[in-house]
Amino acid sequence: MELENLRQYFESKLREFTEKEYPKNSRLSEAIFYALCGQGKRVRPLLVLMMCESLGGKKEQAIEAAIALEMIHTYSLVHDDMPLLDNDSLRRGRKTVHVVYDEQTALLVGNSLLTDAFFLLTKSENLSSLQKEQMVGELSLASGSKGMLLGQSLDLYWTSRNDYTKEDLDHIHLKKTGALLGCACALGSIAAGISDQSFLDSCKKLGELVGQSFQITDDLLDESDKTGKSLGKDKEQDKLTYLKIYDKRTCEKEARDLTAEALSVFSSLPLVHSHPLSSFFSSLLDRKF
Repeated sequence: MELENLRQYFESKLREFTEKEYPKNSRLSEAIFYALCGQGKRVRPLLVLMMCESLGGKKEQAIEAAIALEMIHTYSLVHDDMPLLDNDSLRRGRKTVHVVYDEQTALLVGNSLLTDAFFLLTKSENLSSLQKEQMVGELSLASGSKGMLLGQSLDLYWTSRNDYTKEDLDHIHLKKTGALLGCACALGSIAAGISDQSFLDSCKKLGELVGQSFQITDDLLDESDKTGKSLGKDKEQDKLTYLKIYDKRTCEKEARDLTAEALSVFSSLPLVHSHPLSSFFSSLLDRKF
């Protein structure tokens, strides 16, 4: 129930923000609204909020960071789905942005969300100057050429190649998915008033491990019709995934081992309370969509 209440809180705040900032008074604004309000799992923003509360902070301190991170994630999905990259027509159970609008608009939607996310952080009244600076730094690092975009580049490079190693696959997952989940943990910690970099690095490691486990589960769900994404798309495009290297049972074991390692890191952190967050990690491993 606590997780569901937090989810509803985030959805209401995201809707409030979206209606204010993107009031559908232009084609671009309408398309941004469409992209943001698709019903995703909201793993990244929920992780921001839960990490903040686990460290004794309040969700109100972390809401801008949670929305900013969701904007970055959404921008990446909009661009990934375009014909130039994955050429997908279905996302979050709906037609993708470039299908509903057009490719040019989808490109501008992604660019707008990327830029506006950082503006949202800098104008927050809930954060100190130091917190804003740290958050901008962490989000830039996680989403740029050393983080998510590097992962996307590696994903493209290894598509349809056969000279890969498991380390190549892990590197894709670490950067493409793990970087933003690591950032989510760091942003939540900063919102709670943590500024020590070694502590933030431990939080990022936690998120990265969860991200790698999350991505393996995603690989396993590629042929599920309940994900809101196109069925079997990774296999069709010959993407480098865990199922290309291992059988299903081995993949499941790898995901469980990563989650167990994440929970070990999690238990070493000086948290005020931890039950909702540890349960959340386990639910990501056991999800069916």
